Amino acid sequence: MQILSHRGLWQQAAEKNTMAAFARSFALGFGTETDIRDSAGALVIAHDIPGGGEPALGSVLELMRASACSGPLALNIKADGLQAALSTTMAAYPEIDYFVFDMSVPETLA
Repeated sequence: MQILSHRGLWQQAAEKNTMAAFARSFALGFGTETDIRDSAGALVIAHDIPGGGEPALGSVLELMRASACSGPLALNIKADGLQAALSTTMAAYPEIDYFVFDMSVPETLA
């Protein structure tokens, strides 16, 4: 059985999708589900439309790498048109086991 934290291992609702919640999750070796959106040309972690201040996907991936967490990363794609940027970003982290969902089928196949 694999345990996936939902938006990190948060202790209060305001911590969802924050670096603190991801750090807790990765430190315990949990896989993690999170949400990917784009904001000002960058991939960010955000369940809702970004308003500014969201963690960059790259920062979360660096944290996961540094923690040596081997749990899977489940990326819930919240907007169309992110396939190329996400593919390029994830190619820099070959050690991270990840999968995507909620991405449109044509983009997934591309």
